[in-house]
Amino acid sequence: MKIVFPLIIIISVVWSFFQNSINNVTNSILSDSEKAINLFITLTGSMAFWSGIMNIVLKSGMVKLFGKILSPVTRIIFRGLDKSKKAYGLIIMNITANLLGLGNASTPLGIAAVKELAKEEKSGGYATKNIATLVVLNTASLQLFPVTVGTLRLKNGSQSPFDILPCVLITSLISLIVGLLAINLFSKKERA
Repeated sequence: MKIVFPLIIIISVVWSFFQNSINNVTNSILSDSEKAINLFITLTGSMAFWSGIMNIVLKSGMVKLFGKILSPVTRIIFRGLDKSKKAYGLIIMNITANLLGLGNASTPLGIAAVKELAKEEKSGGYATKNIATLVVLNTASLQLFPVTVGTLRLKNGSQSPFDILPCVLITSLISLIVGLLAINLFSKKERA
């Protein structure tokens, strides 16, 4: 990504120069930077609020409740995972944040869960099946209530920011199923 994004910007600026539209590019840079800052502030406020809520849930012990609710699914998806360890609680919080549509708030939880899984499973720097599964769950992010997308749509004038919910559910579910199938089809048997 460190190479791709700068390369896209350079190619775009060079292309606009040859198309005699460099003025449009400079005008967009100047006018849209304010929009970018406003968007950043909006998303930061939402992310800070929900990250705080998730931290309260984590410290209050409600993870056990969410763990019980999600246990039938997590038992199947994360085989051999010790529920008493820290990684399991972080995975539950990550799944919960994703279900609530808090993608930005779930990412730090997912990173922490991967680090804990790597320690607990002694992965040796390689992704175990459980780590790969967590990455797929976090990336597919099955969302029952897409808060971040709703916030963005509301900020941009949508009268009903959550009318996209059926599409979000369907696409998230399809990407999750395909990802989990790919892990099970292409993963090597882990050594005992």
